[in-house]
Amino acid sequence: MATYYTSSTALGGGVGSYADPFTLQEAFDTATAGDEVRILNDGTYSPTATINVDTNAGTSTSPIVFRGRNSGDTAYEMATISGSSLPTDSHILDGTGNASFTYTVFEDLRLTAASGLGAGWSQPSATCRGNAWRNCRIDNFPYKAMQLGFSVTFYNCEFHDNNVSLSGINGPSIVSCCTFRDGDAAGSNNSGAMIWYNCVFYNHSVWVHHSFSGSQHFINCTFDGGAYAMRSGVVQTVMNCLFTNFTTQALEINAGYNPAVNQHILFVGNYFYNNTSDINSTPNDFMTANNTFAGSDPLYVSTTLGAEDYNLQSGSPALGTGVPSSFTVSGGTDMTAYTSPGAFANTSTAAGGATLASDARIERLK
Repeated sequence: MATYYTSSTALGGGVGSYADPFTLQEAFDTATAGDEVRILNDGTYSPTATINVDTNAGTSTSPIVFRGRNSGDTAYEMATISGSSLPTDSHILDGTGNASFTYTVFEDLRLTAASGLGAGWSQPSATCRGNAWRNCRIDNFPYKAMQLGFSVTFYNCEFHDNNVSLSGINGPSIVSCCTFRDGDAAGSNNSGAMIWYNCVFYNHSVWVHHSFSGSQHFINCTFDGGAYAMRSGVVQTVMNCLFTNFTTQALEINAGYNPAVNQHILFVGNYFYNNTSDINSTPNDFMTANNTFAGSDPLYVSTTLGAEDYNLQSGSPALGTGVPSSFTVSGGTDMTAYTSPGAFANTSTAAGGATLASDARIERLK
């Protein structure tokens, strides 16, 4: 297992050492299973061509890790890769060339602003599988920030000001402890067995999630603001979630969107406040219990722009309204609407592996 380095000033032809670092493309072409690539935060990376990320592959026990690192090589730190110098319609990272599992981990990285209609990451659904994103920030993409495929994990990542943040994910996949804000939509056209756990979605202009298929499960999530929280034909579980301030419909789960699917929806322990309409559902089999419709203000700690914190205040009427869940965990970093996810880099030991604090928002589930 080797450790390689990249630099934003590398011109190519380096050996990948700290003193003679690689370019990003050289690092992706060289690193193999068990290797770590330290992406030095010594300036913004602005590639002029799409980076091919699937030349080599890790394994499930020895992934290839690409991780931001400070310029002095003393600590992990978020490094920025920008698409501002790419041709129109280009993507920053592309995973179309490997039709198998690549087991690549991305940590402490920021992808931002691809030009034209390009994406930060692009892959067909059946390629470059088994990747994980941890403590990353993805922002300001005018089209799809991330066009994904099978078996992907996101943990403690922040998505903001994207047209669509996550599109085309296929299961089995997990999105855990992430925040999505200030875009048109957080998710679209996602399918397969997916779990969205302990995520916060706020201030989306249209819908938060649209057009699901397969098995989608939302547990311990907070949805605030927009026209719709969900507008889809297929959702299997919505448990212990908060839905507030939606101007058209908090949830529209309509079998007409996907009539061929035999839906069995478990909808329990959810809380609604200040929505024009809470829910419209026409599934084949809809089981509901312990939901609070047209509730009182749940008293988030703060919805102030730039200081958002979607935990609940101690006097919140939503506390205790959920149902006990085996998904409730405790004992780690505090879950809130993070604005600096890279600060929590050292708390995640595996994809989705860090534990959550039993903070006020989670306490209502017990």
